[in-house]
Amino acid sequence: MTWLVRRSSSLFFLMLAIIAVTVVIPANTEEGFGVFVLPKTMPTAAAIVIGLGALIALFEASGEDALHVGTTMRVSLFVLLLVASSLAIGQIGFKLAAPFLGLSVMMLAGERRWLWLSVGSLGMPLAIWLLFEVLLGRPLP
Repeated sequence: MTWLVRRSSSLFFLMLAIIAVTVVIPANTEEGFGVFVLPKTMPTAAAIVIGLGALIALFEASGEDALHVGTTMRVSLFVLLLVASSLAIGQIGFKLAAPFLGLSVMMLAGERRWLWLSVGSLGMPLAIWLLFEVLLGRPLP
């Protein structure tokens, strides 16, 4: 039982990857419009890579899953930020919420240089908006 408890994070990400590939991605991606690369290709590839990494970590001989309170709190803060920003994007839209999300994630990651903070919080959301709404004609929420 100790082995299973120590590998709980690996099992969690393995199950998450399996659910993503079999349920979430097929239900939430549409068929392509006669293009070579289907819209589900990249998310499926990413989920498979996550699943393979979890599978490798599950059987790693020297792996230790000791609880580190500082790291756990930081990860919890990241997850809370992502949930809050997802809700904010749904409520106030991408154009208003994305700069705050970018700035928050960069600050939590330890970035303090003003140039990179401004590029990440203003330049990247602008580039994403230009790519999807202007070039691809796909509206962002």
